[in-house]
Amino acid sequence: MEGQSFFSQPAKELLKDGFKLVSIPADTKVAPALQILLTAGIYGAPVANPGEDAKSQWIGFIELSDIVEFIVSLFHDGQSKISASAIAAHREYSDEQLDKINNVLNTTTLKEFLASRPTHASAWSLDDTATIQNVIDALSSRSRVVLISRASGNIVGLLSRSALISYFASNIEKLAAAASDKLTKTLDEAHLVKKEKLIVSNYHEEERALDAFAKMAEAHISHLALVNESSGNFDLVGNVSLKDIKSVFDNKPTGGAVGVKVLLMPVGPYINHIRQENLKAVHPAIHATVEGPGAHGDHHGGGDTVEKCILRLAATKIHRMYVTTDGQQGVPRALVGVLSLGDLVRLFKSK
Repeated sequence: MEGQSFFSQPAKELLKDGFKLVSIPADTKVAPALQILLTAGIYGAPVANPGEDAKSQWIGFIELSDIVEFIVSLFHDGQSKISASAIAAHREYSDEQLDKINNVLNTTTLKEFLASRPTHASAWSLDDTATIQNVIDALSSRSRVVLISRASGNIVGLLSRSALISYFASNIEKLAAAASDKLTKTLDEAHLVKKEKLIVSNYHEEERALDAFAKMAEAHISHLALVNESSGNFDLVGNVSLKDIKSVFDNKPTGGAVGVKVLLMPVGPYINHIRQENLKAVHPAIHATVEGPGAHGDHHGGGDTVEKCILRLAATKIHRMYVTTDGQQGVPRALVGVLSLGDLVRLFKSK
């Protein structure tokens, strides 16, 4: 009964006091909208027609991933279906082509953008009678955000996967009472580590920042492992995030102008420029472990548990951890998978 009550609690339990909605006017151009998201440190925001009543003012929802996908598509003749391999094969862009891309980003309004891409125009929306289980099920889809609104149309909250995982961590004992069978499983036992899900960006001069963002756009993910590849093994040296698109804006006091030419830089120097620190200084908190092969190549399914990963993600406020073998018995650590907030949220969705 206690377990059932945890998931049947009202979704408003997830909302923080002092909620302040960040919304973007529909006549805002795509480039300034991208800056608003990056400055606020958020992955998405509702788009509003100013002056309309509460129910009709909201025309859609814009996510950082939508804008990154749009930018990438402009490097491939505006095609809506992203092909990372096709973009990687296109190596040369004239200044005229780059200027055209910059111009589109500075002249296309969010209203026009959403109208041209209806499948990306809305986030999940739940009314204020929704339960935590309703939020989990909504966030188990592609959408990273759920809007909570009253019958009047007023938005009273915006919930993300990160907020949900933080709530889980803050109430870990109650969650354990509701789903101990899930929390105590290792990542292997919960089937959360899948080699085929591992998409990486290679730290060498042939792979550009554009190619990394194209991979993220095609796979609908927000982070990539940055690796040195040798003999089929991946040496993890860094991380590429959707938020790293920020380098398309110059840092001049009178600037803020968009300049997509920077995306043609090699991905390693591009990320190093953003971090302005040693690229190899990867924070240990981005790792989770599974038990690696033993002396005879057997696999015992050990390593970090689901509970430990929830607590680590909440404590570090990161969105994705790279999973490595544990490096025991003289076997070097190997990058074997990736664990995202979405993976953990989906573990608790309704059957």
